[in-house]
Amino acid sequence: MTTPFLLCQKFLDEKFRRLWTGDISDYGGDDSRADLALCGILAREFNNDPHKVEATFNQSALAQRDKWQKRADYREHTIRKAIGSLVAVAKTKVEAVPDYRVFDLQEFLDLKIPPSEPMLGPILKEKSIDELYAWRGFGKTFVSLSMGLAVAGGGKFLKWQAPRPRRVLYLDGEMAGDEFQERLRKLKAGLGVEIPTRHFFPMNFDTQEMGLVPDIATVEGQHMVEDMIGKTEAELVILDNLSCFARIGDLDDEAWLPVASWLLSLRRKGIASLLDHHSNKNGGSRGISRREDAFNVVMKLDRPRNYRAEEGLRCDLTFEKTRGFAGENAAPLEIQLTADTGDSLVWTFRNSEEALLKQVAELLKQGMTVREIAGELKNVSKTTVGRLKTTIEERQRTEKSKGEALPEGDGLFGDG
Repeated sequence: MTTPFLLCQKFLDEKFRRLWTGDISDYGGDDSRADLALCGILAREFNNDPHKVEATFNQSALAQRDKWQKRADYREHTIRKAIGSLVAVAKTKVEAVPDYRVFDLQEFLDLKIPPSEPMLGPILKEKSIDELYAWRGFGKTFVSLSMGLAVAGGGKFLKWQAPRPRRVLYLDGEMAGDEFQERLRKLKAGLGVEIPTRHFFPMNFDTQEMGLVPDIATVEGQHMVEDMIGKTEAELVILDNLSCFARIGDLDDEAWLPVASWLLSLRRKGIASLLDHHSNKNGGSRGISRREDAFNVVMKLDRPRNYRAEEGLRCDLTFEKTRGFAGENAAPLEIQLTADTGDSLVWTFRNSEEALLKQVAELLKQGMTVREIAGELKNVSKTTVGRLKTTIEERQRTEKSKGEALPEGDGLFGDG
């Protein structure tokens, strides 16, 4: 995290703002207590790195006093004391082992655990952690907004029904406010369902005075989102998109761990989450595959082979991971968003053979037989898999005859 961004986040806190600007009234006018307090805050943010603590402190109003500037012993003592206090607290927390309850088999089977109820058919459930990813411009925001509106209104998205209205918090981290508002207005009109008051909460940070997007890779960013969840009593939170709200490297395994822990903590509180994310250049979800371990559902948007730019938003929706459902509900769909009469956008859909073709090709690449693929896909017969295998082989021969070396995943199935 860069210093400027840290300060933007911290300036949301009035107490920090007073301290940073030299107002030490919260500390009884005691300069030393104020210095120690600010060093403690910075030590937490910079993982007890004394050099970063001092460099950042030097930008504050407190650092302009002679005592801080001219006495190296005082600076060193204050920073060391602040870091030492944090280490002592951390050690106490480690030594305080949680009192876990251990069950034997029958005790666990006898537990009355409430089942996770559907929020939108089987594809969005209570307490689930789900991901929707696609290449930029393929329609992630349109799809996730439509899902959120359907959940909030107890309506229908494509072939999936929301049993009853739920409170939804939608966090948009990158769109211009007017564009986001326009999309939302047209999608709501096309949904055709009246959304109850205080059930859909669109948070577009372009329209916020501070314009600050929380970073859920930090404790502070997590608390900011939890505060919004508390104010809205949201049962589903949608983050659009992951790159905006978790500012970590795509391949930074360790940096993902606090994000994963936080998402699991939301699940334990009964809150479901849907994360919009980008695909990589090879068509897969960008970043480490480990990220998807705790996810219930992973959905992908891709463009059909015969897509034309003038068609607007038309894509294949496929499920790469499903937990708790299969068969027809997990079948690939070709979906399209079109302008209806008036000021509304309407979804249409049909079963997508092109998307199914991609699934079969990937499983064949893994060495699976026709019989094994039919078993894996569950709702596809061996005859259909055999026919698709023949189509794939014919396409491969055609591409080979062109004498062109195509990148992995390209050519046979077009964009994406």
